[in-house]
Amino acid sequence: MNCPNCQKNCLDIDSFCMKCGFNLLEYKAEFLAANDKNCPECSAKCNATETICQNCGFPFEDAIKLAKQNNFTLVDAPLVTSKTNDRHETKHIDEEKKEELDSPPSDSSSDNWMRIVKSIAIMIIVAVLIFFYKNYNKPKQAEVADNNKSSTYKAAIQEKTDSVDIDTSLIINELIDYYRNEGLKNSCKMEKLTESSSTKLSFYSEDDNFPSDMSIFNVEISKDFIVGDLNNDGISDIYIQTFTSGGWGGGNVTWGEIFVFISKKNKYVLRISPRNIIDYGCAKGASFSISKIENGLLIGESYCFAEDDPQCCASLHYKIKLKFTGKELILHSKEKLK
Repeated sequence: MNCPNCQKNCLDIDSFCMKCGFNLLEYKAEFLAANDKNCPECSAKCNATETICQNCGFPFEDAIKLAKQNNFTLVDAPLVTSKTNDRHETKHIDEEKKEELDSPPSDSSSDNWMRIVKSIAIMIIVAVLIFFYKNYNKPKQAEVADNNKSSTYKAAIQEKTDSVDIDTSLIINELIDYYRNEGLKNSCKMEKLTESSSTKLSFYSEDDNFPSDMSIFNVEISKDFIVGDLNNDGISDIYIQTFTSGGWGGGNVTWGEIFVFISKKNKYVLRISPRNIIDYGCAKGASFSISKIENGLLIGESYCFAEDDPQCCASLHYKIKLKFTGKELILHSKEKLK
């Protein structure tokens, strides 16, 4: 029922209003004694002769007796029967449930902290995985990038090298001058024979000890130069191997001599000549041949004499790589061949 004074919702068993102190027992007794009364529980109109409310079952007589016995003061006993009391307990439970539904759900502080900790842990794990993924792949990506850059650079150098137009006549003339000077040192006159694939030089001694028509030194200069970049400047350099015989004494000696021309300011400068001592990977004598220039190295083969080999036949066979240092050719590596 509602308090008639302040309209607060009160229980049927309340003797007074918990908010304003209004005497509910007296109020109920006055209404119950009237000829025409309204049920204090559901406000339904009831006759004076009715002992219970036909609408909600409120017990009028029990309420009047209890109120008069206690002189309209607060009592501990309920004003209603057990049936009515059970109904009001159910009403209280429903009201509590309604309050629970109306009120927003609240999590305990421990649950909130657990959620926060889990979220932070997940973010840390994700960050660590991303970090390791990037750092694990970074060296590989850098290696791929370097390889691509190196391949592109080498391709550009090769393209530039292949496109160089070399004036072979200038190179051959410089070689002729080199051997002419050597001939003068040996008191020889020189004769030149130019063919389609090579240039041949013959030297005759002016000394009376040699017949005037006998050449004591012969050179064949092939026009098939080996071209490639030896100093990584992107411009072709030239390797030439000449074949000689006579040994400046008219003997039956044949030998190969090498020359390296490096491109400098749009011209070729002689950097390696037979005057340079070159290690071909042999402890005792060697014959050699160079087949190509690759990755800045001269690549070819050498035949070396073992300790017991006859002068005709070298038994040690190697694949060799020579590197140009700017002043000389040095042995970069050698691999024994069968």
